[in-house]
Amino acid sequence: MGPFFIVNSSYVENEGGELFDPTYINGVEDFDFLTRVLQRGRIRTIKADIEHIGGATLQNTSVRMWRNYANYVYFNYKIENGDLKVPNVRLNGSDILANI
Repeated sequence: MGPFFIVNSSYVENEGGELFDPTYINGVEDFDFLTRVLQRGRIRTIKADIEHIGGATLQNTSVRMWRNYANYVYFNYKIENGDLKVPNVRLNGSDILANI
């Protein structure tokens, strides 16, 4: 998704008012969200000149590493149990992505 994204309000309403799974601990929920959007929604890319300085609001410490480890375990748990379906998406060779 990148450092910035806009979500249509009708998508939020169709998801019951929640974009992110609250079980995640400040990390990986964007992968979960993007996976759900790719399966049920539509993505439109907008080229914007936005500088991204990196995600470090929660500090880059070993605690963050272990927290994300737990997040990835939960993410994979959802996939293994069928709660989250990873769509078959082809990204290589896309003219749209090459122009971004």
